[in-house]
Amino acid sequence: MAAFSDTIIITTEPIFKNKEMENYYLRNLVIASIEEVICKVIYAGLTRNWLFRGVITYGDFYLENNVLVGPAIDEASQWFEKADWMGCHLAPSASLIVETLGNANIYVNFHIKYPIPFKEDSHKYNYLYALNYISWFDIFGHDKSDTNIDTLPKLREALTDIFCKQPTRTDVYRKLDNTLRFFDLMVKNITDKKDHIYSGDVT
Repeated sequence: MAAFSDTIIITTEPIFKNKEMENYYLRNLVIASIEEVICKVIYAGLTRNWLFRGVITYGDFYLENNVLVGPAIDEASQWFEKADWMGCHLAPSASLIVETLGNANIYVNFHIKYPIPFKEDSHKYNYLYALNYISWFDIFGHDKSDTNIDTLPKLREALTDIFCKQPTRTDVYRKLDNTLRFFDLMVKNITDKKDHIYSGDVT
């Protein structure tokens, strides 16, 4: 983990051998491991009024004397600045690996395919994946009661309060709108799952 200015960089290296990493299940496992960490960071930040925007890449990088270089770092620096919201998405290098397993991917709780909002001409990349950080925390977090569900309206209100400091610029409001759209989708997914589980118990 490294930090400079307002940027935090988290890197991980697989414990598998190079030949083993040709297996897409293992590549997905590596991506899921970093997604788990980032989900916790985003959720923890949200409960403390810290908003994070980031990206996950997959590829080679080199660390020496606290200097990070390499294609994975280059891709991350190019893609994270373009995102127009609060959240984290997978860059093409990671998204395309996740895509190879499709519905067979056992780590789908970590992410969801979503049209990531970008600053340039309101373009959206429909094939990319976004971290499903609220839904993930509710399903796999340390608190498996309904407490997390009850706090979601407060988190949504906090998001609005953090973004909308008077006066609110158009670009800031657009970022808020994009964030709330995704947040509401995650909340809907949680509610649907809870309703489905409850109905199943009754019948």
